[in-house]
Amino acid sequence: SFDSFSSTLGLRARAPVMVGRLPVTLSGLLGWQHGFGDLVPTTTFAFASGSTPFTVAGAPLAADALVVGLGVGTRLSETVDLAVRYRGQIASGVTETALQANLSVRF
Repeated sequence: SFDSFSSTLGLRARAPVMVGRLPVTLSGLLGWQHGFGDLVPTTTFAFASGSTPFTVAGAPLAADALVVGLGVGTRLSETVDLAVRYRGQIASGVTETALQANLSVRF
């Protein structure tokens, strides 16, 4: 087993704007993330048939990283919302990016 956790210190902002007659919400995140504990996760496994145990190391976690995020969302109708978000974590030797799109329909 391994134990790790992280803290993030930064700024998160959100601003509603109108694009024509369409209400749009812009959002952003800029922060510093610090990792604590076991930053290289490892786990030991063995096959049920009684094989010799072996250790697998996971991707190392960054001790310090820049975290950025950008998002845009809108209400297309009374029952439909659309949002697109980007989040990135940039550190020495490690880059992690994610793009997320959400379509919410209420009924």
